[in-house]
Amino acid sequence: MSQICFGRWRTGWRFFETIIAHTEGMLTARTLPKTLKELVIVRASQLNRTPYCLALNTTICRKLGWTDVQLDALPETAGSEEFREREKAAIHPAEVMTLDVHSFDDPKFSQLRSFSARVGKGVDGGCWALQLLQPV
Repeated sequence: MSQICFGRWRTGWRFFETIIAHTEGMLTARTLPKTLKELVIVRASQLNRTPYCLALNTTICRKLGWTDVQLDALPETAGSEEFREREKAAIHPAEVMTLDVHSFDDPKFSQLRSFSARVGKGVDGGCWALQLLQPV
């Protein structure tokens, strides 16, 4: 019996280590600044209605400099003057893919790549959005 419990614990621990490594890699990848990644994570947490993630990441966003006005404006990002074009370009695909990952098709990725070319480094052809939102 103890071998079965130990085996489950060991498997669970590996899974936990994988989650930590995935999260660390996602947050340290150089595709978007950490401040913007955290904001995108907050928006995904709003859409997923995950209170723990929302509370945790909202606190992190505040510590990184996002204001309550900006955080409150997240659900209406597209029409808000609280966000620059670059921030809106990061939040929109996160919203779309959080609701339905298959609805962000090739033309939309092309549009994101076009934005990346106009604005410069920081939006890496949409790959960052996949890193943020792919399941662990």
